[in-house]
Amino acid sequence: MQTKLQSEIFINMSHCDDTSHLGIPNTFMIFQDLAIRHGEILGIGTRLIREKHIYWVTGRNHIHLYRRPAMDEVIQAETFLGSARGPRAYRYYRLFQGDETLAVGRTDFVATNMDNHTLVKVTDFFPEQEAITASFKGKTLPLDENVPRISPDFSDGADAGSYTVRSIDIDLGGHMNNTAYAWALAGLFSSKELREAAFSDIDIVYRKPCFEGEVLAAFRRQTENATELSLRRPDGEAAVLARFTYLVLLLPQISGFFTSGLIVHHGAVRPLCDIFLQLLIQLAAVSRRNTWFGKSPGRSRDKG
Repeated sequence: MQTKLQSEIFINMSHCDDTSHLGIPNTFMIFQDLAIRHGEILGIGTRLIREKHIYWVTGRNHIHLYRRPAMDEVIQAETFLGSARGPRAYRYYRLFQGDETLAVGRTDFVATNMDNHTLVKVTDFFPEQEAITASFKGKTLPLDENVPRISPDFSDGADAGSYTVRSIDIDLGGHMNNTAYAWALAGLFSSKELREAAFSDIDIVYRKPCFEGEVLAAFRRQTENATELSLRRPDGEAAVLARFTYLVLLLPQISGFFTSGLIVHHGAVRPLCDIFLQLLIQLAAVSRRNTWFGKSPGRSRDKG
């Protein structure tokens, strides 16, 4: 059984945003493509839908960014299944270049019967999952720390417009694909905001399905170090919640210029500071880069 899939990726223009670096929604798409390819190899991809009418439903996507590769860079990507419990399973991802980890990701998903919309225990149709779950016992996996809850109450948020679900957003399940939400959410930021922001984490929680033609109301609010977003269905229910967390640097006292620690959001500094801040950004990431996949100790939430 091929428990891990690795692939080389050439960063094309179609992968990039207007800074000529790998875009955030594009990162989600790369991870989804990896998962689909690996699922086909394991026999739990489209064949599962055709033969057993079981469909994977994404509950949450979370990525952590260290460095977004530039156009024309060649990188490596890998994915593997983590543990499973009942109908719930986890998948992990990494983008890397040599010894440098560029991004890590995690997807939480459940297996659902397409005919009666009930949850299905993973080991009932994929018995090999038991061995996979056992193999990760006691091991640290990417992004397995407890993520702060995103409150669905956006009464304190600002109106951010609306999004109409289009035909090209729909997948073979008949509803809006999880990566289409990533594009819709990123589109709530201006080009200037996306260029200047240094996002470290993007966390998307999927709550209700959306269908072609529906108009979703968008809301956003600021927290201390993040922008939180919500897309709401016509019935008022939250379809998706998201948190875009900014990389925050804590600069200690340096040569008397700082009387106390100063929190700096990278996107808010002037261009003359960029080189210095980029160096600090890299130093800040060192303690987490290569934390997982056997490089150095880390954190664990995966209970198997």
